[in-house]
Amino acid sequence: MDAAGAPWIRVTAVPGGPPRVDGVAECALGDRLPNGDGIFARWHFDGTRLVVETDRYGLFPLYVHADAAGVAVSPSIARLLAAGVSRALDLDALAVFLHVGFFLGDETPFRAVRAVPPGGRLVWTAAGIESSGGPFLVPPAAIGRAAALDGYVELFRAAVRRRAPRGRVVLPLSGGRDSRHLLFELVAAGVVPATTVTARHFPPRPDEDAAIAPCVAAALGVPHVVLEQGDELAAETRKNHATGFCADEHAWLGVLAEFLAGYDTVYDGIGGDVLSAGLFLNPARVDAYARGRYEDVASLFLQPRAAATLARLLVPELRARLSPEHARARIAAVLARHAAAANPIGSFAFWNRTRREIALAPYALYPRTLTVYAPYLDAALYDFLAALPTALLVDHAFHTDAIMRAFPEHAALAYERGDRWPPARPSDRRFAAALRASRRFRGRRRGPLLADGVAQRLRIADALDGWRAEPAQLEPRLALYLADLEDAARGQP
Repeated sequence: MDAAGAPWIRVTAVPGGPPRVDGVAECALGDRLPNGDGIFARWHFDGTRLVVETDRYGLFPLYVHADAAGVAVSPSIARLLAAGVSRALDLDALAVFLHVGFFLGDETPFRAVRAVPPGGRLVWTAAGIESSGGPFLVPPAAIGRAAALDGYVELFRAAVRRRAPRGRVVLPLSGGRDSRHLLFELVAAGVVPATTVTARHFPPRPDEDAAIAPCVAAALGVPHVVLEQGDELAAETRKNHATGFCADEHAWLGVLAEFLAGYDTVYDGIGGDVLSAGLFLNPARVDAYARGRYEDVASLFLQPRAAATLARLLVPELRARLSPEHARARIAAVLARHAAAANPIGSFAFWNRTRREIALAPYALYPRTLTVYAPYLDAALYDFLAALPTALLVDHAFHTDAIMRAFPEHAALAYERGDRWPPARPSDRRFAAALRASRRFRGRRRGPLLADGVAQRLRIADALDGWRAEPAQLEPRLALYLADLEDAARGQP
């Protein structure tokens, strides 16, 4: 969501007079169901009091800046910066993001901007600010596998049927489980999408989705569209700005967002993987967490290529501050806070990666005219799935078994494997060549992040062909992110 089109409000206290208000006094974003469920954010200013609220998960992105003079709120970080909020970078927050691709808690790249918390309620008056909200942990339930599968099937079915569509329905469809389960339940409820759609990924990610999703759609008799990608360099920069520099993923979704503009309602599978497919779990990690080895668990979230790349890109004085060791320690501290959850690793992933990065796809990139439903985050279903003991999820079969239980007639349809990534990364060399040709780094002066000589190193083919020699790695997408963020910190377009 860019600065120009994003709603916002800034309320400033005026001594001896009524507060000054800029922007819109009332705003409702997302889709709040009649029972209060749904993914949404909203604010209302009545002339003296500003009330800001978010859904129970804080998934709809809403950002706040508060100081002694007043408060500013918007779903767009760029809009807050354009309104004059400080552009100073939060280096501790960036230490985590640059190594894992998402921010922790309510952090953003900018010290003066924070995400409104889950279930957040912020009330501003001239006397000050009162705020509440935050993640909640669900303790384990005593339940067997058969009862858990039955409960999942019934609660998910009810969650889908509680979300009645508006106008033309479209469903993004992958080769995995979340969107497939959604499609099966929608058709069973008589809600047949006008089409399903899959966007091809940029290489090197395999295109299993584009191969498998059409077969799933055909089995249901639903039309399917496969979208081709365009300019990856432009897509990365658009993603960086549209997500407020809060995601390393989603560049490939730009073409999907454009396609969705022709529809009215989309159902999204967000949350299904962490809640029911055991994402990030394996026996060794579960054991490490149970033994309190939080730094060992934190290491599984670190991207192995980031450290070597950052060592070559960053100004020397930031390399220790933005090191993998600093990131690991900060992640471990947050992981420890989830010990009371039924699935601590999944709980950490949901409240940080899902909430702060994955949610930006449907709620920051998709057209604002769309009704976006997230049935896996139905309150009753979430509370049920979040209470499942880790032992039921660690084999990664639970969601597959639930789908087979509900729709055995489709058991023969294949799933993506997700482990067929090529050992070489020729696409990175192509991306780097495009980056060089764009003159993005030519004549670039030293900034707060990028070191002298980055432009020269980006022109050395050997440094970009380092997939066979770990010490030579230089990740061009990370270089582009840092350049875009650096420009934003300088106030440059």
